[in-house]
Amino acid sequence: MAAAIGMYVTPNWTLPRVVGGLANHVWRCWDPDGAGRYMIVVASGFVLGEGLTSIVNASLKSAGVDWVWCGGCPAEFCSGCT
Repeated sequence: MAAAIGMYVTPNWTLPRVVGGLANHVWRCWDPDGAGRYMIVVASGFVLGEGLTSIVNASLKSAGVDWVWCGGCPAEFCSGCT
C-alpha cells in the first residue's frame, strides 16, 4: 500500500521525507542519546519552517509576485514555472 501511494504523491512531498528519514537514521547511528533528546524538536522546527514558508509563498502569490526561483523543477512541472 505504501508503494502504491508513493506513485501518486509528487516528489516535492516525498523527497523531503526520504531525506529526513535518512538524516534521522544517520543521527541515531552517530549519537543515539542526542537523537533521542532532540529529534522531535528539530523535526518540529522543520515542520514549522515549512508552514511559515507556505504562508509567505501564498501571500506572495496572492500579491501577484512572479516566481523568481522554482527550486530546480523541470520545465512545465511546477505550477507557475516556465
